[in-house]
This record gives sequence, C-alpha cells and structure tokens, in this order.
Amino acid sequence: MRLRLSWVMFPMLAYGCGGSSISAAPDEPAALHEQELAPSAAVKGPLVLAVVIDQLGSETLTKLEPLLDAGGAIARARSEGRVYRRVVFSYGATLTAPGHAAIFSGAPPAESGVTANARVERSTFQRLDLVDDRKHAILGAEGRYASPAWLRTDTVADALKAQTGDQAKVVALSVKDRGVVFTSRRAPDLALWYEPSALGFTTSTYYATELPRWVVEHNRAHPPDLAEEWRVADEARLLAQLGPDAAPGEGPPPGLSNAFPHRLASSKRPADDWTLFPGSTDALLELGLAARHELGLCGDAIPDLLAISISSTDLVGHRFGPGSWEYAESLRRTDLALARFIEQLERHCAVSVLITSDHGVAPLPEQSGAKRVDGLQEKVEAQLDALLGEADWTARYDPPYLYLGPRGRAPTDAARFATALSVALSKIPGVREAIDVRDRAALEARGDALAQQVLASVDLETSGEIFVLLERGAVPSFGAEGAGTTHGSPYSYDTDVPVMVWGPGIAPSIQLEPYDQARVASTLAALLRIEPPRAGAPAPLPGVTAR
Repeated sequence: MRLRLSWVMFPMLAYGCGGSSISAAPDEPAALHEQELAPSAAVKGPLVLAVVIDQLGSETLTKLEPLLDAGGAIARARSEGRVYRRVVFSYGATLTAPGHAAIFSGAPPAESGVTANARVERSTFQRLDLVDDRKHAILGAEGRYASPAWLRTDTVADALKAQTGDQAKVVALSVKDRGVVFTSRRAPDLALWYEPSALGFTTSTYYATELPRWVVEHNRAHPPDLAEEWRVADEARLLAQLGPDAAPGEGPPPGLSNAFPHRLASSKRPADDWTLFPGSTDALLELGLAARHELGLCGDAIPDLLAISISSTDLVGHRFGPGSWEYAESLRRTDLALARFIEQLERHCAVSVLITSDHGVAPLPEQSGAKRVDGLQEKVEAQLDALLGEADWTARYDPPYLYLGPRGRAPTDAARFATALSVALSKIPGVREAIDVRDRAALEARGDALAQQVLASVDLETSGEIFVLLERGAVPSFGAEGAGTTHGSPYSYDTDVPVMVWGPGIAPSIQLEPYDQARVASTLAALLRIEPPRAGAPAPLPGVTAR
C-alpha cells in the first residue's frame, strides 16, 4: 500500500491464433471482462484516464457525430462534461508522434524534439521510426527497438512521478508503439503496445527486461482473432449520411475489400491488418482493465494516470478516408467501447476523463476535389538532374519533409541550387510552397502564421531540410498509388481537434471558440492535482481548475 500524501505539497511468446474471447454483434460494443466483477469495497481512489483517439479532427467529429450512439462516451461528455470543439495545434507537422508528445508535455515539436514519426539518418539516409533508438530491443520483435530517447521534455506522467515521490502509478497502452513511447520520458509502471510478429502486446528493454507474467498470460488468453469479420450495424443510416459504401480513392490493404463486410481472413497480412478492425480496440481496452487490476490503480488517495491511445481510427482513416463507412463505424464502435470501459473503471475508481486527438486528417481528394501528389521526390530529383547535372540532390520525401542528399546539403553554388529547387517544386501540381527550414532568421523575419507553424515544427536533428506545404486538401500518395489520405499539414482539418473532459468538479459546457492545444497538458496536470511539467505553462482549459 502506498503512503498518502498531502496535496498542499508538492521472451518472447508463442501464441495461438484462435478466436478472441471478445465478440460482439455488429451494433454492440465488445463485452469487457475484468477480474473483479463486483465493485471494490475499498475507498475509490482517483484515476485520470487520458484517451487519445488517433486521427479525430474537429471537422470529422462534427460530420460524424449524428452517427454516434446515445450510449457512447462522446454523448456522455456532452451531457456531463466540458466539450471544447476546437483545440488547435500550433505547429504544421501534425503527425502521431509529435501529437502525443504535445498532448502530454504541452511542448511543440521544436521544443519536444519529436518532430515526426520517423527520422532519416544523415550518414546512410535510412528511414528509422523515431521510437527506434537502435539500443532497446522490442521484446519478441527481432531487429526492432523503442524508447523515448528523442523526447527532450518532461510530460505530465514525469511530473506526476516526481511530485508524488514516485508513489503515483502511470500506465500507457496503445496498439502503436509511438502512441505509448512519447507519453513519458522516464519509464512508467507499465508501457505496452501491439506487436504483429508476436501476436500480442509487448514492450521494450527500456521499460522491462521481460514481460510481466500476467501480461504473458493475458496475451495467451486473448490472441488476435485473425478470422474477425467486421459488419455494418445500420446500412441505411450510413447510406443516408455518407452516400454509397465503396467510394473512389479508398485504398484497402491487399486482400481486403473497399466495401463491407470486411473479413480479416482475406488479408495478405492478417496480423498487421487486425489493427484496423474493431477487435483491436476491444483488446486494448480489455488490457487496460487487466492493468488496472494487476497494478492496483486507484488504490489510495494519490491520483494515478492511465493513458490509452486508440489507433484503429487512424489506420482506417488513412486507408478509407474520414468520410467513409469504415471510419464512421470505427469511431462508433470505439465510442461505445470507451463508454463501457469507463463504466468498468468507475466500479473501482473515482475517474476523471480527458478525451482528445493527436491530429485530424484531409478528406480523400476524390471527394474534396483537391490534387493527389504522387512521386514528389523522384520528380524533384529528375528536375534537378536536368537543371544542374546528375547527382544525389535529394534523399527522401517523408511528408511534410523533403530530405536533401549529399549534393543538395552542400551544393557548389548554394544560390543556384536554391533557385533550381524552387523551380523543380513549382512544376509539381499540388505544391503550394517549399520552405528551407535551415534559414531560421528568414522564417522569423517573415512573421506570418505559416512561418510560425513551421518554426514550431522543426528541429534539424530529426526534421528534413525542406518543409513542403501542399495546397489545401492535396495529399501525397499513401499506400497504393492514387489511394488513401493522410495528415501532417498546418490546415485546420489537421490542426483542430476536440477535447472532452468530465469527472468530479467539472461543470457541463460546450465551448465553440478555439483554444491553444498547449493547454491540454496543463488540463491533465490540473486533473492530477499537480503542477504542469513545463515552467511557464499556460493555464488549463477554462472550467478545469488547477489545484
């Protein structure tokens, strides 16, 4: 049992591939089974649940909210809590890793060091996930590594540990590794994510040398259902709101259809594509209940933090677009599953809930009328070869950054190269502007909103040299040529996300005006009854009082 504090002071596994124990009708959330079925007789301690619904932009939620159920978490937020319809990221590199770092630290990428989902090594020009430190091996995933080595700022999880003398407990769970790793610089009590090669949830040696026995047993008891079928609950409702199911521009994974029903058994990579299916979210939340029980969260008066990042919405959105039946059904199922999950937590804990997102997404260009940009790096390279002679001018385009090659980084004639690069990019339909982020003085002198968004995005240790801004609505290729969509721009469909908060002391209210996203970390700190992790942090969102 942990001491109470006064708040005036401050292996891997061999898994079978049989059916999951989680099953549900198409219009029902999966049943969540917790070890303790009866409410605890002990006093309910405080728990802050921070949920990130990956790729839920404000515009997307506004469009799809009529399709959500009255028994879902979002409807509960509207009736019991404060809903902030537009909370705006201050930077342009609106990606998953930077978004999670910003949510939990309050810092933009230029300060957190988390500028993208991946980095490009300058010596080899190899692309590496930003979680990959080449040191801390992921258990059960040969040749893969993960740690928060690139995260330079403390988070609310770190502040909670420091300000409670390490007595508070922190748990971070997701399907994606980057949905876990950038929630904390220091090792939380538990950090788990899904690993397809292991067919289960795992961690890296940064966090533990082996999985806890209960996690091993949980994985064995709850393997991914690789025969999962995903069906629509109400076709007529979706048709009336969104139009026909199969739509131009959708890019399902190989073997899967662009129309319901979706059968995972047809996938060419079922262990990977399971992450798109509702069963992956159900399994993640089931793991959350097990973690609460096994670690004894909310067992005393010290607030604990449970951070859960739901990835399926993002993975579906990339493939099918935010206006698809698939995204709408993914969000609806997530919303219902979250409501049930929170109810289960409340049997044991005094729960405060914050739900938000790490970024939005662009509509499918085929629906918005915008351009689709294919082969940008190859086209730029060909143009530069024609203008300047053949050389390794560029190395990689990893949106929104264009990484320059050896000759591009050290051209013989810098002015001539800059002109040629500008000409090359201007010839590509869908490109609005290319900004050389190495010239910070020029960006600061511009003083416009875009320059500030770019400055807040970049750190040359991990960023590319050129920030490529596409036209509004334009997207680079994703997956198959001419299919899918993505995010990573400074446009409102990517930067504006909702925040929903409810719990003890929170009065219901709907806030329509925009707020700075940097206030989300301060809001989490207020719910946890601690000081924010950054000196000079902004105030919490209005209606959430710092304690």
